[in-house]
Amino acid sequence: MDLLKHTRFLLVVCPLLLVAFGCTNTVRPQHLAGTWVGTDRCLNSLGAVETQKTWVFEVSENGDISGTTRWQLLDGKGGHDGDKLVDTHAEEVIGAFDPRTGDFYLVEMEENGIIHGRFINKDEISVFLVQSGKKPVVSHIELRRQ
Repeated sequence: MDLLKHTRFLLVVCPLLLVAFGCTNTVRPQHLAGTWVGTDRCLNSLGAVETQKTWVFEVSENGDISGTTRWQLLDGKGGHDGDKLVDTHAEEVIGAFDPRTGDFYLVEMEENGIIHGRFINKDEISVFLVQSGKKPVVSHIELRRQ
């Protein structure tokens, strides 16, 4: 009879412990703060380009994000700053962080770019950039903490 009681106890307690502790996300908004770097290949209105990205974020405890995204041309025709052809560019961004999932969303302040990112681990993020309009851009990049 004692074995049956122990088995029932474990059948009730184990799932509760798993839900309470096993599904907890360990990524916090502050983990996104700092400098992130990486090389990507993207498509823009000029064709395929390869760039070096440097992104710097400040993040509040509530998950509010502000920062700068920069790129430097490595290969290809470059990009645009307004109507001007450039081989480097910086953009101010703002956004929000979801601590339940580790996802974050950013918008560019001067252009219509939308960025969705997700933590791979505490030192790597996977990011998609989508910008529609006359000078579209689409990119996927994995950035590492510097």
